[in-house]
Amino acid sequence: MGLWISKCIVQKMGGDITVKSKPGLGTSMIAVFPSETCPEVSLMRSVESVGSSDNIRRDNLIGKKGLIIDDIPESLYILGQIMDKCGAMTVGKIRAQDALEEFKRAPDFDFIITDLRMPGMSGQALIMEIRRLEKEMGRPNKVPIMVLSGEAAQEERVACLGQYGADEYLLKPIKMCEFSKAVDNMLKAAKLKARHSRRILVVEDDMISRRLVMTLMKKNGDEPVGCCSVAEAKRELNENYEKYRVIFLDSQLQDGIGTDVLAECARLATERGKTVPVVSMSGNSAQDQRELYTGYSIHAFLQKPVSKAQLLDILRSIR
Repeated sequence: MGLWISKCIVQKMGGDITVKSKPGLGTSMIAVFPSETCPEVSLMRSVESVGSSDNIRRDNLIGKKGLIIDDIPESLYILGQIMDKCGAMTVGKIRAQDALEEFKRAPDFDFIITDLRMPGMSGQALIMEIRRLEKEMGRPNKVPIMVLSGEAAQEERVACLGQYGADEYLLKPIKMCEFSKAVDNMLKAAKLKARHSRRILVVEDDMISRRLVMTLMKKNGDEPVGCCSVAEAKRELNENYEKYRVIFLDSQLQDGIGTDVLAECARLATERGKTVPVVSMSGNSAQDQRELYTGYSIHAFLQKPVSKAQLLDILRSIR
């Protein structure tokens, strides 16, 4: 059916289809039809109109270095030209694997823009690998990553912004001015996050409470890390104690109580010469929490269920 329909279409266009086939070698189908030469279309025409637009925003793009990945060369070229018009310098790669090697060689990029559906390594895999490498390198701030995709499913967007670690998600086809503004805004948000972000350890064995507190912290621009037990908290503190600005500690955990973690904090403070403030979280009253932690220094007492206003007030009090 497909060949017959194709033949009818080509013949209606004044052409024909021929077939050549050899056993064991394969089949060639050749469609021939008359055509007219299209008028020349300049890719730069649209790009130049973006560059002259009064609506374009370049504040955070001038002088920035970006990595762009798209398996369609024309798209790669246009995206690079838009960024050039905005004052940014870009490196373009058609393959995600090549982009990953470029990042390993010179990870000093200010932003990354990537397609999702590509041959070989996908955009999702590239993002996760970059985030893994950043963790290995101990980079204090993650490079902002924007996804450009024709995939409109909400689940894909949520996965990219959550599970994979992207910062922005735009659907194709893109409007050039909207694209440049989105990149500009992404860099602005990254700058604010780098200025205010604090690494916070949340030790809480109740998954719902832990997620609630960590979500509020993320919205505040902080970087929370969750632990669900005394043993897990001790391991994390021994490995990364110096990186934390504050510890939020549940008073009752599945394998012990808050004082078990506090004792470890006190030891590390003496050993490493840095004191990390601790905030107690409990369903008990502040007075009951004070009695539990007699002899230990507690920065603040937070009663559960945690309210957004209380949490933000405590975070503001920590410099």
